[in-house]
Amino acid sequence: MTISAVDFASLLCSRLCHDLLSPVGALNNGLELLADEHDPEMRARCLELLSESAKASANKLKFFRLAFGAAGGFGETVDSREARAAIEGLFGDNHKVNLGWLVEDATLPKAAPRTCSFTTARPDGASSTATLARQTCRSCGCSTTGERPGRS
Repeated sequence: MTISAVDFASLLCSRLCHDLLSPVGALNNGLELLADEHDPEMRARCLELLSESAKASANKLKFFRLAFGAAGGFGETVDSREARAAIEGLFGDNHKVNLGWLVEDATLPKAAPRTCSFTTARPDGASSTATLARQTCRSCGCSTTGERPGRS
């Protein structure tokens, strides 16, 4: 399948906006709730939720910058420690994804984080294990396994 650069940019922007909408919307809702809340325990819980949403937003932006932007430079590779930190930040608090990191190389192809993000996108709500492993000198592979909740 061939896709034009404009269509690809459009799809990419849609994906980024979709992924950021939830945590940013939660920030907005939390601020509204905080403004109306007077109970100290509920205010503390609101601040906790705001902090979680802010962290999720920042982690997604860091990942998107590395996977789709110019983070790590304009070369064809990226530092594997930076890639691991970005991927762990993206999936770290998500209890549906367990990340298996099998890369020992100092660098990875620039597309590796991108590949991992798309392979772990499971529309059925299933838990999965994402394993990133260096396969050849030019590519990385990412695979997921897992069962849908409530099914064996």
